[in-house]
Amino acid sequence: LLSRRQRQMCIRDSYNTAICLMSLGYDKRALDIMLKQADASDRNYILAILYVRLKEEELAVKSYIKSCEQDETKIWRGKLDPEINELIKTYNLYQNEY
Repeated sequence: LLSRRQRQMCIRDSYNTAICLMSLGYDKRALDIMLKQADASDRNYILAILYVRLKEEELAVKSYIKSCEQDETKIWRGKLDPEINELIKTYNLYQNEY
């Protein structure tokens, strides 16, 4: 068994930790970690998903748009994720792209 200190060393506030937490349903904790990450397209895309899950749609839309401005391939990617696809449909985002 890992000691308490070893467990704490394994749990870092990293991008990968946030993704793992999301998959386990710990979206608020994942959000806290993602907000500490460097501003980048991938980070903002994940923030958009988290904000949708946490019922913060205005922040979700802003994060998704920012992600797309940083990397236009996120426009196409958004159509594949249910949370983002719902934003695209609801707010009529990037309908004629890709």
